Amino acid sequence: MYQQTLNPSTDPPVQTVQTLDNPQTVSDELANSHDATVESHQTMEDLAKETGGLALYNNNDIMRAVALSSADGGRYYTLGRVFVELIGRPKLMRYATNAGMSKPALMRFALKLMANLSEPRGGDAGDRLINAITRLAPSSR
Repeated sequence: MYQQTLNPSTDPPVQTVQTLDNPQTVSDELANSHDATVESHQTMEDLAKETGGLALYNNNDIMRAVALSSADGGRYYTLGRVFVELIGRPKLMRYATNAGMSKPALMRFALKLMANLSEPRGGDAGDRLINAITRLAPSSR
């Protein structure tokens, strides 16, 4: 049998592992762990609700999670690709710049649309229009 001798002056200190011999302590540790998990999931649910996204957890199927996430955000990226195609047309951009730059409401709307800053629920008329356009856009598959 191999046995290693530690030299306290050169070897790092050995960390001890706490054992939970008391069944009540084990029960308390499990309850605390469960409470922390529930709190973490609630935080993710709240964030997803506030941002119009999805909370994905408790699943080792990474490909499914990626597919769900892609499907959820795919419509927005479709709109982005369309926007990129439109701004690549010089005549259209010249007209849009001349017509839109002098209209603050139109510029705010364009910023919300381009930067995905619309309120997912409620919001003003521009937010509701952006959300409707996003729902109608085909997914980016």
